[in-house]
Amino acid sequence: MNLALLQTGIGIDIEAGNLTAVCVKRQLNRCRVLDRVEIPNYRAAGSAECHRLYSAFLKRNGLRIPWTVVALPRSMVLMRWLSFPAAVEKELAAAVQFQLESLHPFEPDAIYWDYAAWKRPRRAFKDAAVGTERIEVAVAIAEKKYIDETATWFQGAGIGVSQFTVTTTALLGAVAPRVHTGGSPDPRGSAAFFVLDARADAVQLIGHAPGSLVSKEIHTTDTGEDLAAVRRELQLARSELRVDPEERVPLVLCGGNAAVISEAVADMTFDTRAIETLFPFMRSAPEDHCSDQDAVAVTAAFSAADRSLPYSLNLLPPEKRSYQSGMIYAPAYALAGIILLLLIAVGVRGSYQDWRYQKFIEQQIQSLQPQLSAVEEAEQHSRQAYERLTLLEQTRKTATLPLEVLGELTRLLPDDAWVQGLQYDGTTVSLSGYAKSASPLLETLAASPYFESPQFLSAISKSGDGKELFRIGVRVRKGR
Repeated sequence: MNLALLQTGIGIDIEAGNLTAVCVKRQLNRCRVLDRVEIPNYRAAGSAECHRLYSAFLKRNGLRIPWTVVALPRSMVLMRWLSFPAAVEKELAAAVQFQLESLHPFEPDAIYWDYAAWKRPRRAFKDAAVGTERIEVAVAIAEKKYIDETATWFQGAGIGVSQFTVTTTALLGAVAPRVHTGGSPDPRGSAAFFVLDARADAVQLIGHAPGSLVSKEIHTTDTGEDLAAVRRELQLARSELRVDPEERVPLVLCGGNAAVISEAVADMTFDTRAIETLFPFMRSAPEDHCSDQDAVAVTAAFSAADRSLPYSLNLLPPEKRSYQSGMIYAPAYALAGIILLLLIAVGVRGSYQDWRYQKFIEQQIQSLQPQLSAVEEAEQHSRQAYERLTLLEQTRKTATLPLEVLGELTRLLPDDAWVQGLQYDGTTVSLSGYAKSASPLLETLAASPYFESPQFLSAISKSGDGKELFRIGVRVRKGR
């Protein structure tokens, strides 16, 4: 029996100063919400009161130290998104760490970070190039002082925590495999989708497309101006992900203010869905076990009960993690049973027959061992050589073009334009920076024999010294 299919997990949401814990039990392919507890203004309530309420919550569900996932607020964590070819899978950690310093503004010793990957079939990409798979990587970066302070508080309150994730990855990891079919990813459907977690004071917007991610927090109340901001950010997210404005991509709504947001986006070209349609066990749970505001806590608990979900990262240092499986002694019992059965079998069979048979097997193994070792060694050398050649070939194909692109950009851009960021995905160059005047840059790039279809990826804004901040995407011409 696969013990991973019999798991109970707890998800904790600490957004807006309230602590909400939800318990989810997974049995084979079915899940259900067992219970929930909410502690308003948990910091002011004090560690002793939180310990009392949480201990009672664990006790009535028959739990001691289950796998517990805390979803940290999106505003406290930097989220970055990377995409790699499948060839670097074995060295993915080194590839991510190589780019880490360029992903955050902090000192190297002042952060905790982690990454989580999801390998998707390349056929799910609309503009698929040669190859079969891409590895999408979410990178979370948080200041040590915030993580240590939060972990210390949970420890002082007697709440065992196994994992610190982010509200963004908790929602994304649970929704991504279910958004198209309600159960498993469907590469024939739209590859992009959006999630809106609508709270009373803020809306978290998550937009996902193969190879790219948009994550924003929009502070709102319930005014028309705030709702217009949500609509505007949705349209900008569409542009950043390069989604056809006429395509009805899925839009998953959750949170206590989801009904208001649903009315605000009703006339937009989205396939709007409530998160309960993806997780029917939320809808079937008793009212005191699950509310409209528990989407983050439920998805965090779902990821605790099913740790094979994509984007399952952990910002909590290993030495501060707490977990004790309810099945901790099951392997020992199973092993003892197997040993007992083997002893009975050995006692029934004749000792002499067993000895002769064992000697025969050992002789056969010894006679074949040299040939087997030689074949395995040759196979390993061949596989290593092939992997190195593949990696070198890909490096050779992709290393030349970015240098030519960089040289052409250096030649084209005027002296008063400064580039702060440059990304290249094989067909498109995205550059951001500032200039005295950003509008002429499109005409300059369009006149180059290297580029075509330049466009602004976001609205032009002004810096404090009067310069215009820009973000431009331009496609590299075929043959270049």
